[in-house]
Amino acid sequence: MSARHGQLALDFEAPAFALAAEVAPTLPHSGTPTSAAAAKSMRSHAAAQRLAVLAFIRDAGAEGATDEEVQRWTGIAGNSVRPRRGELEKSGDVVRTDRTRPSAAGRACTVFVAREVARA
Repeated sequence: MSARHGQLALDFEAPAFALAAEVAPTLPHSGTPTSAAAAKSMRSHAAAQRLAVLAFIRDAGAEGATDEEVQRWTGIAGNSVRPRRGELEKSGDVVRTDRTRPSAAGRACTVFVAREVARA
């Protein structure tokens, strides 16, 4: 995995990032004006986070990655990693496995792999 000071070195121009780079049409919000404004302001930031999450999981290969591992190596907060990984799972770019690994607290965490690895 290519990491520099806890951050991934990413090539956002690579064709592999095309789908993940798409901005979600609507991010979830509670419907209040402030919540809707916050969701709207996150759209481009969420796209960059999706790219980073996808890059890390792809770099992990068949070993895959847990949400906690993505969080630790990308520096993206867990409250942002989980929704971005969920979006990638919904789009089919990331696949949930039946494997788990222990978290830092010893709890079982689901391992995710990139679509390409799941098909192999």
